[in-house]
Amino acid sequence: MSPKQEEEVAKLHTVAQADIPVQIVYQPLERWSVETPDKTALIAVDGTYTYRELNARINRIAHTLIAKGVRRGDRVVVLLPRTSAVICCLYGVSKTGAAYIPCDPAYPAERIKLITEDSGAKYVITTQDKAAEYGEKAIVADELMNSTAADTNPGVDVQPDDTVYLIYTSGSTGRPQWPQNSANAGLSKPQWGQRFVEKPEVVFDAFSVFFAFSLVQPDRESRNVSTIKIRT
Repeated sequence: MSPKQEEEVAKLHTVAQADIPVQIVYQPLERWSVETPDKTALIAVDGTYTYRELNARINRIAHTLIAKGVRRGDRVVVLLPRTSAVICCLYGVSKTGAAYIPCDPAYPAERIKLITEDSGAKYVITTQDKAAEYGEKAIVADELMNSTAADTNPGVDVQPDDTVYLIYTSGSTGRPQWPQNSANAGLSKPQWGQRFVEKPEVVFDAFSVFFAFSLVQPDRESRNVSTIKIRT
């Protein structure tokens, strides 16, 4: 090879290094509620929220859950349909330091029972019509959504390696498997967000909504922030 070709080949062996900032999944939302408070953050079948409104609602939910005894390391099932409540409750649970377990009400009854009983959850956040099925473990979502608790960030000492959510899979044995994901999951790939913000709106299905604020990150220069839609 010529000296120029050798130089080009050598470049292929260069190892790029970069510091990747560690963020907890809800921290971008908290930041945007200050930097872009009036930007539309969420569009759901039952309402639209700005970043300021959404973060405040989530904070009230988190404070209410903490008052009920939810602590870092606990598990909370979120059994809700696709409304704004599902986003608010998922993030509300995360801000307490607990791990949420998503459960779609459309699942077969036996699967829902398996998830709620086998997960070791402290509470089940659900709708009024299902609350009686879970007794003292039930928390009605409307109670959380209408809470008058403080709307400040709770400031729980959540660590990047804490479990933020668990997903049920049936597994080959027929018993549930519980893959766990840490609190900085989805935030270690900033390029994903830079690509997503090219679109003014991003649509998410049922429980992939959790990834909305971790994957759709703002352009640090233009402060361009996407709006999340929940597909019904």
